[in-house]
Amino acid sequence: MAKQPIHILPDHIINKIAAGEVVERPASVVKELIENAIDAASKQIKVRVEKGGNQLIEVSDDGSGMNLENAKLAFVQHATSKINKEDDLYHISTMGFRGEALASIASVAEASIHTFDGTSKPISVTVTNDKIQAVSGSGRRQGTTVTIHNIFFKIPARRKFLRLENTEYKYVLDTFISLALANPQIAFSLEKDGKTTYDLKAGNSYTERIKQLFTKEAQGKLLPVSYQDSEIAIQGSIGHPNLAKNYAQAQYLFLNNRPIKDNLLTKAVKDGFGTTLMKGMYPMYFLYLAMKPDLFDINVHPRKTEAKFYNPQKVFYAVKHSISHTLETKLQAEFYQRVNLDRISPLPGKNTTPKSLKLPKVKEISASLEFSKELLEPIKDILQKRPDFLPAESLPGFYQIFNTYLLIERDNKLLVIDQHAADERVNYEKLNTELALNKKITSIPLLIPETLQLNPKENSIIINHLKTFRQLGFTVEPFSKTEHQLTEIPEFLQDHDYLTALKEILNDLDDYTTPNNALAKAAHKVISTIACHASIRAGQKLTPNLANYLINNLFKCELPYSCPHGRPIIWELNRTDLEKKFKRKL
Repeated sequence: MAKQPIHILPDHIINKIAAGEVVERPASVVKELIENAIDAASKQIKVRVEKGGNQLIEVSDDGSGMNLENAKLAFVQHATSKINKEDDLYHISTMGFRGEALASIASVAEASIHTFDGTSKPISVTVTNDKIQAVSGSGRRQGTTVTIHNIFFKIPARRKFLRLENTEYKYVLDTFISLALANPQIAFSLEKDGKTTYDLKAGNSYTERIKQLFTKEAQGKLLPVSYQDSEIAIQGSIGHPNLAKNYAQAQYLFLNNRPIKDNLLTKAVKDGFGTTLMKGMYPMYFLYLAMKPDLFDINVHPRKTEAKFYNPQKVFYAVKHSISHTLETKLQAEFYQRVNLDRISPLPGKNTTPKSLKLPKVKEISASLEFSKELLEPIKDILQKRPDFLPAESLPGFYQIFNTYLLIERDNKLLVIDQHAADERVNYEKLNTELALNKKITSIPLLIPETLQLNPKENSIIINHLKTFRQLGFTVEPFSKTEHQLTEIPEFLQDHDYLTALKEILNDLDDYTTPNNALAKAAHKVISTIACHASIRAGQKLTPNLANYLINNLFKCELPYSCPHGRPIIWELNRTDLEKKFKRKL
């Protein structure tokens, strides 16, 4: 291949290259235009699209508008009013600043601007064959309207990669909703093919905007989140765990009112929900982070949808803690209010619910089948009389079926408790408390040490994490290059299959190549494994006292409505609906 001389690219090719970074699809254009309208201090923004945005995108606002000189520069590459010096790049306070968005858009589509700044005269600017033409425009109110026709018509190779109309509209809709959620003080409207899809009035808070867009979910299902320290403030709402779906749903993160996508924060949210969610379930959340601009860098992505934090661990902790704290206080208070457990002493090491805590009002459950995440109806006289221990005779209507479920008939309701899930939750919280207080789980020696038969991979993991296993109550001593002896096991597992538990923990630690803080990072997994193996099994016959002991301890837990794996513990069957099934009532 012959060597080609180095040369400067012409502007129209430079713009098309830039467009590849900024303009991915119609939704990218909608994002850039709405952000410009926000930066113009608009109070009302109207978006109109046709054919999913492939044919037409129009964004109108009542912002500051532009005079002739600024309007002509708007389509020039690297022209911007938002930064003046290098230091401005590290103190970004506006939504857009790249100075090439409009130029890039105009290089791949037909573009025009109609604007009025309130003092000079209205201006109309069009771009034809990469040439900018500005003339006097028709009369209009102060503000700007940007109209984009036929995206990628100048680049047929890019246009063929656009998806079906409905798919592209979904991206547009998500972009619109994200920016509307980020700016509740602005009125937004969206028109699709001549029909109004959304007409959102300006409000005073994020909560109002969430209710406008997610009406059903907001009716008592969203829990407020609040957190603040010297570097970060967080507010917003998270969905009750029973709103979780097996697909990614309404999940929104905002940084200084800018919608972002961030893997670190997504994991922090997941860890914050912890054991309240089953594996493979996705929660709903709307989280608004506020930080000083010099504590993060938004320039790491061409479309400014990602951020790089200068102290990512602190941000991770803040998000995780804000969510876990909300779940532990709000949902626990609701649960305790329903079952009237304010006098029951907690599990060892747990804090009691403060008497001064104002318990939220909760609507009565009307559905016949409601999982325990919905919380329970009051069952006052089950647990009121003797808060520390109840003899079996104080539980009239108590049964065990299939040697797996405990049934309690009370107040025209039948409560069904999964005995394994309940005991798993009890043991999980006891182990967590013990680990937090003693820095290790209590162990007991084996009368005869067990020789561990491990494959090369397992052998490598156990050598790497000997300290971690000691903290978990397993003492493993090297016997040869390929064999180890197990001399101590967790007291919790003395009557259970501790070897299988150890093998599963080996698998849990597989992702952690360095022993430093391995337990802190994998604590939920490994403690869940121990709790599972130490728990009452499905199919195990229970004595009345053991069943009663289990129920008492369950209601002393911090999160007594789901097991460590997120499965529900209690199911409620309403007598009225049962009688309707048998046609006793209509």
